[in-house]
Amino acid sequence: MIMLDLSIFLAGACGALVEEILKDNCIVFPKIISGKLLLGTFGGLLVGGIAGMIIDGSMVTAFMGGFMGKAVIMRLMDGNFGDLKTIFKNTNQTGLNIRISDEKSPAKAPE
Repeated sequence: MIMLDLSIFLAGACGALVEEILKDNCIVFPKIISGKLLLGTFGGLLVGGIAGMIIDGSMVTAFMGGFMGKAVIMRLMDGNFGDLKTIFKNTNQTGLNIRISDEKSPAKAPE
């Protein structure tokens, strides 16, 4: 059981590592600046591993959770959901049946 948990954590961490390399095209090592510890890529690996373990226990979803975990957590902390609504609206235009309702105009029930 410990080996399975460790492998799920590592899959999430690998997803975070791939995301970090694709985003910045480099790996940032931890450093101390003005008395503050900046975790760099290590922080992303930690968050990605935890996100991978939270999802559902599959290696593929753990990898994807690690890949997207940091971005989702940062958006939740900032309270910025505008980009997520745009993604869902664009997905709806590609043929998927997704409904998004605003407080101003509530969604109508299908007839």
